[in-house]
Amino acid sequence: MQKWVATNHSHIFASEISNCTIDGNLNMSVLQTPAPQCPGPSQPKNMPFSASIASISDKHGFLKSYRTALVSRVKNVKAIVDDLQSGGYHDEMAATVNAQLTPQEMMRKLLDSATSTGAAEALIQALFTHQKDVMDDLNAEKA
Repeated sequence: MQKWVATNHSHIFASEISNCTIDGNLNMSVLQTPAPQCPGPSQPKNMPFSASIASISDKHGFLKSYRTALVSRVKNVKAIVDDLQSGGYHDEMAATVNAQLTPQEMMRKLLDSATSTGAAEALIQALFTHQKDVMDDLNAEKA
């Protein structure tokens, strides 16, 4: 049995939490991923919307391997931060990212903040939502 402890405003990202004891206050946020989209001309019929995300087994490794490309190519960083913040991303970290002057600096801070598996997964989900073209290109490179 694995024991997780969140202290000092830290976060636990999980798809399921069961058999637990709450000592103190519980502040819970829920992030619902977008529903699968109908296949369009650029999306093969046998590949649902989330298939690209699922094909990245090592989320941290992907973010690390493609850090330079993500920093240089991702431009819609504020929308990504907004999505993450509505899904439980810490307000202080969002303020730190948003305080940066350029999208490149913002993306560097955002990548540096993805220290847990859940945070990396949430970031990749937000990247696919807001910069699908960039993520599809990088994912194709990986294959």
